[in-house]
Amino acid sequence: MGRGKIVIQKIDSSASRQVTFSKRRTGLLKKAKELSILCDAELRQREVADLKQQLLNMQDNRRHLMGEDLSSLSFENLQNLEKQLEMSLKAVRTRKYQVLNEEIGDLNKKASNVSDSREVPHAFAERRNLHLQHHLHSSRSRAEVNEAAQIAMELRLGLH
Repeated sequence: MGRGKIVIQKIDSSASRQVTFSKRRTGLLKKAKELSILCDAELRQREVADLKQQLLNMQDNRRHLMGEDLSSLSFENLQNLEKQLEMSLKAVRTRKYQVLNEEIGDLNKKASNVSDSREVPHAFAERRNLHLQHHLHSSRSRAEVNEAAQIAMELRLGLH
């Protein structure tokens, strides 16, 4: 079973780009070694030199992105690096705000659910309490007043 094809384009994430480069480089060198054994051929020096140069370029780029070894860069290269970092920072902040908004939405939903689940018993308790208060004021016997007060207290404490 083969793997699906991917779109060949620049990988935005520098960490993912570095990992992909390392894995593919290793795979290419392994395939080249296998090919040289199978075909009794030597690796061409140019291919090896090109791969080494790509590796050096990627390592330099990573160092520059980390703010290291900037003295060798021209003004134009520094401006390009700055633009690249600003775009990366903007993408990170956009994602951060998206995650925060999602979390706020989730918390609001949970708060709404808690509020809704409390409103039904609370509304029932309020109606019951009003009924008991009405009953309390209209009752004639002291025993009924005490019983209504006791039930109202239990409702407030959530015992009834």
